[in-house]
Amino acid sequence: MTGSARPARAVLAGAGGALALKAAGACAAFVMFAVTARTLDAEAFGRLGIWFNAMSFLAVVALCGQETLILKVWATGTGACRHSLMRFALSNTIAAALGLFAVALTIALAIGHAPRPSLAAAGGAFLLAQAVLHLTSHASRVAVGLRAAEGHREVAWRLAVATAAVVCLAGGRPLLPEAFLALAALCMIGSTAWQWRRLASRLRDRAGPAPADRRGWRRQMGGMWLAAILDAGNQYLDVVLIGLLLDPSAAAGYFAAARIAAVFPILAGGLANYAAAEIAGLFPAGQRQRLQSLLARLQSLAAVGAIAGLVIVAVWGAALLAIFGDGYRDFAPVLHVLALGAAVSLLAGPAPHLLLLCGLERAYPMAGIAALVLRMVLVLVLSSTFGAVGAAAAAAFAASVQAVVLNRLCRRRLGIDPSVVALLRRANR
Repeated sequence: MTGSARPARAVLAGAGGALALKAAGACAAFVMFAVTARTLDAEAFGRLGIWFNAMSFLAVVALCGQETLILKVWATGTGACRHSLMRFALSNTIAAALGLFAVALTIALAIGHAPRPSLAAAGGAFLLAQAVLHLTSHASRVAVGLRAAEGHREVAWRLAVATAAVVCLAGGRPLLPEAFLALAALCMIGSTAWQWRRLASRLRDRAGPAPADRRGWRRQMGGMWLAAILDAGNQYLDVVLIGLLLDPSAAAGYFAAARIAAVFPILAGGLANYAAAEIAGLFPAGQRQRLQSLLARLQSLAAVGAIAGLVIVAVWGAALLAIFGDGYRDFAPVLHVLALGAAVSLLAGPAPHLLLLCGLERAYPMAGIAALVLRMVLVLVLSSTFGAVGAAAAAAFAASVQAVVLNRLCRRRLGIDPSVVALLRRANR
């Protein structure tokens, strides 16, 4: 009894720390955007939402899937291998970020959405800074620790921008989109520099041969990259599409609702971050029963979070939206629908990480592509007819379909169920 309870407490404590960091990041992001919205009209805030989501999506694309590659290689690689991997990943990320920004700017000019030079420059800086911060944080997570990595990736820069937004609101000045993005980029550069100082000491040891395996790394990156793009597309592209199809004001309301509903994917991300390290160690060792038990315990936290989140959104959703401004109350139905779909995804567990880290890198992208295409098509169709509520319904439905498909893949191909269903089965025994 004591032996089984002790691992359970260890799991809950470890996952609880990851969730606490994610929750702190969510609170910082909520304050940052809510106060910024108070300094801007709906159109300007919608324009900020469009740029923030577009650049955040491209930042994930620029990583080229290397964040997951670092998790896989770091534990088994030599000091020289890790050093070589970080140089390889950093050069790829910077080159990809610059190239993607050039392509995005060219497309914007071609379709008649030319941004102001100051906004374009700030957006490019934000894209590059966020991509490098993401990469550095993933390396710091395995080399330094979760607190140092996620504290700077999720919390520090957001608190700094939130403080600036509060100062602007108190002084009656708007925090313009270009100022927001430029300040965020500067703060992320600071967070990255701090992490590199801690990470550098772990990279000084170059003992052991440095394998010339860049070709092998590129082969592994393919499926991981596509998986990351799919996740980012589901997270960021809705606001961009709504801004293009409807107007920035509609994008502003959807963006505000999505920021509140983001508590569910943030909880899911915190649990997945903790689970990823355990999956990478337990599955190759053949400890499937122990892994299944761990995932079931994690889903107990997910169930509590999902139920509590849905209750809060149902009762106080409109009041939470009003923090952005009284006009945002009208988007309460959008928030309710988004929250429902996000809760289903939370209860589905870390299925993508399970597939990616257990040798099925190609299975997840195939299912994810279908789900993302379904999502984008439904957003295009339903938003043109039902507005932002239609887009929210499309997003929720596609997310639910993807959750079901990925969990079936895990059960059939790996014999492991990462969803809340496994917890219910354990309770019924």
